[in-house]
Amino acid sequence: MRALVVLLAGTAALAWAAGESQPYTLEYPGVVFEWLPSQLASPVAGTLDEESGSVASPATTDGSEYHFCYWKEDIPLGEARETWMETRLPSVLPAGFGDHLQLGDLNWTEGSQLSEYRNSRSLGLVLMVNFNVIDEAGSVLGRGRAYGAFREGYSLLLYCIAPTEASFDAVANLDGIIATAHLE
Repeated sequence: MRALVVLLAGTAALAWAAGESQPYTLEYPGVVFEWLPSQLASPVAGTLDEESGSVASPATTDGSEYHFCYWKEDIPLGEARETWMETRLPSVLPAGFGDHLQLGDLNWTEGSQLSEYRNSRSLGLVLMVNFNVIDEAGSVLGRGRAYGAFREGYSLLLYCIAPTEASFDAVANLDGIIATAHLE
């Protein structure tokens, strides 16, 4: 599975290198996204200031959504960051989804793996979790993945959510975003 993710992220990096995506920088918290999928070619920015901000993909035909949120805050290492993910993610999901969230296991992985800056400006270890949004009858309404990065006094939450049939591509794209992102 890891080889497949690296292969997909590598494909994303090659697409970026071929000029299919322009770098996008969030001034706060100082993160550069070297590659974004076509759904984020024109990101929709909310309020972006030093304290907090959010960027999302415009509506897509396949129902996929990508969201980047950040807050100026220091989250201590360890369980505090896992608790942060468990509480922060439901609070930023579209209305009503947070109440029907089913989280998978929280895992740590290395960010910036495919970035040329991985040795000097890496996102470092990022927290990752897969999730489902289910209805009262137990049917899956959407699947997604979220990453939490904690650098330079900021917490950054990136997530995608999509209908089941589009979730594989959305998750692979989010993995590519994390693999090619780095600090400014």
